[in-house]
Amino acid sequence: MCRIILVITDITEKKKLEEILKKYATFDDLTGSYNRRAGFYALEKYFQLAKRRKEPLSIVFIDIDNLKYINDNYGHDAGDYILKKVTDVLKNTLRESDLIIRVGGDEFVLGLPNAEEVDVHKIFQRILNQLQNVKVDGNVRIDLSYGVSEYKDFQKDISPESLIKEADNKMYEMKRAKK
Repeated sequence: MCRIILVITDITEKKKLEEILKKYATFDDLTGSYNRRAGFYALEKYFQLAKRRKEPLSIVFIDIDNLKYINDNYGHDAGDYILKKVTDVLKNTLRESDLIIRVGGDEFVLGLPNAEEVDVHKIFQRILNQLQNVKVDGNVRIDLSYGVSEYKDFQKDISPESLIKEADNKMYEMKRAKK
């Protein structure tokens, strides 16, 4: 006599939970952009690909000007609105292949494959123009400071971290020039 025992387990709920956890581990909950850890991992992959193909890669460091002022004077809902609007404009202006990474409260890093610095400045003019119409309480407008670094000429002793640092320094130069 032969006995067969069949056990069937429905793993649908487990798979759904795994997908939700993966999403939270990869994306910023508020903006839907990559979070710092997942975004920098993807940026490293973009860098390696650019290096292998000998193609340019631009890194942009963005800071939303006066977000602390907006949070302090108009509330965190207003600040969240600004973060979402900036992210929406970035997503609608940039290519699908471009990386948008939220690295901190009011800071983003972009990875733009096959983009040279001169092109990035043109793109940012479009982004800044779109943000001119976005205001808090009818009168406080959004402005961004940004810095660009470019992997070009296929430098050997350069890393994504050094490109991010260079873009960050240039962003602070722009911010100081506005004051």
